[in-house]
Amino acid sequence: MVTLRYGREYRMDLESLPNGRTKRKMVYIGPLFNYVDSMERHGKQRIILLVLSLLTAFQYIFGFSFYSNLSRVWYSSIPYAFNGIFLIFEFESILYFWGNHVDFNRERKQRGGERIKGLSIAISVFAFISLIGSVSASLAGSVSVQSSDYLYIAVTLILVVTQIAMFLYSRGIRYTEKENPLTNEWENIK
Repeated sequence: MVTLRYGREYRMDLESLPNGRTKRKMVYIGPLFNYVDSMERHGKQRIILLVLSLLTAFQYIFGFSFYSNLSRVWYSSIPYAFNGIFLIFEFESILYFWGNHVDFNRERKQRGGERIKGLSIAISVFAFISLIGSVSASLAGSVSVQSSDYLYIAVTLILVVTQIAMFLYSRGIRYTEKENPLTNEWENIK
């Protein structure tokens, strides 16, 4: 997808079709990226990040699946609910990271490995806000605390820890940049 953000890294090209017609086509002329690590290590990174992301989704759903008084407190439930939006984007980033192998463009690089770091921090911050809200509501005595409330606090704490682990692990993703051969081809035409 060509967006305005990456528009300078594309050019319009004409392609001749077999029936004699021409077709406009966008061609990427920006730098290409590869992973520094071997494909074996990259495969392990993909699997670990996918497992951590699935574990986070399971924890998120599990936090809403049982009857808890603390999950009804607005300053605990609203930050917890916002994590659903970030989880969707995190899965999208994992899929981009999963699909990137060799010679991918800047957009795939930023939507893949680089976005995972920011999303994991955002999820852990909102889960931590929810955790603080739950603990403060239980300590203030505004809610009658039951055993399911302690389970909700534990799930929220594990959600924070899982996302911090995801951030720490995703910091190891490194890229190399190489020149796109189509860039030189375009400069020779001018």
